[in-house]
Amino acid sequence: MKRLARTTALIATLCLLFAAAAQASEPFPDLNISGTLTADDKAYLGLAPETESFALSDLEADLIFVEVFSMYCPVCQRDVPVIEDLYYAVEDQGYRPGLALLGIGAGNSQYEVDFYKKKYGIRMPLFPDADYVNHKKVGSVGTPFYLLLKKEADGTLTTLFVQEGGVQDKDAFIKKILKLAATAD
Repeated sequence: MKRLARTTALIATLCLLFAAAAQASEPFPDLNISGTLTADDKAYLGLAPETESFALSDLEADLIFVEVFSMYCPVCQRDVPVIEDLYYAVEDQGYRPGLALLGIGAGNSQYEVDFYKKKYGIRMPLFPDADYVNHKKVGSVGTPFYLLLKKEADGTLTTLFVQEGGVQDKDAFIKKILKLAATAD
C-alpha cells in the first residue's frame, strides 16, 4: 500500500513538472501560429504579404506580448479594456515596432476568434488554437494567461513576464509590461 502511494505521488509530481507553464527567464517554445491574417495583421507583425502561417520567431518585433484567452472566459472578456489600453500605450509611447501584441484563442475556432475580436473591438491580432496545440506547448494554462517574450539574437525566445489569471490593477500591469519592454536589452 505504501509503495502504491509513493508511486502515485511520484507520477503526480512528474506530471506537474512536465505540465508546468512557462516561468519568467525560462526559454519559451517557438509557437507556430496559423489562422486568418489580414493585411493589417501582417503589417503590424512585420510579416510578408504572402505569409499564411508563422512562428513567433518570424515576427519583426524583438519583444512579443502574448495573451492566451478563450472567448468563453468571462475574465478574458473583463480584461479586454486592459489589453486594449496596453495596445494603445505601446503605440502611443513609441514601443512599436519593437514590441508586438497578439492573442491565441485556446480551444477557439477562427469563427470564434473573429466573433470575439469584433464583439469587443480588439485591435491586436488574434489567432485560433482550436485543437489546443499551442495551448499545450505553453503548459495547458488557465485563461487568461499573459506572457512577455524576448527574441534573442539566435531567434530563441526567453520569457520575461508571466501572469495567469485576470489583471487586478490595470495601471500597474501596463506599467510593468512597459518597464520590462524598456529595460529588455
